[in-house]
Amino acid sequence: MFLRKNYKKLESDPKVYHANEKIKFLPIKTIEEHSSGVNQMLRINNKDLVTVSDDCTLKFWSPKTLKNECSIITETITCIAATGGAKKEILVAGCHSGNLILINSISKTKKD
Repeated sequence: MFLRKNYKKLESDPKVYHANEKIKFLPIKTIEEHSSGVNQMLRINNKDLVTVSDDCTLKFWSPKTLKNECSIITETITCIAATGGAKKEILVAGCHSGNLILINSISKTKKD
C-alpha cells in the first residue's frame, strides 16, 4: 500500500534505488596475483592484509604498497579469522574440505 501511494515520489528521488539496479564501484587499486577468485580478505594487526583464494593460496600483502610479501599453499579456503590476543597472531582458515588450517601471522607459516 505504501509503495502504491508513494511510488512517483520515490521514483523521482535520485537517492532511492531499485533493488535490481547495479551499484557501480570504482576500483582504487587492482591486485592481480591470484590465479582464481578471491574468497575473503582480512586485515590483521592494523598492518598486514591477507587474501585467500580458490587457487589454494593464502597471501600476505603490504597494505602500503599492495605487494605480495608471502604466499602459502593451502587447500581451498572459504573463510578466515584472526585470533590470539591483541596481536592477532593466529589465523584460522576454514577449508572447503572441512579442515582447519592454523597460520602464524607473525612468522607467516602454517602450524602443524
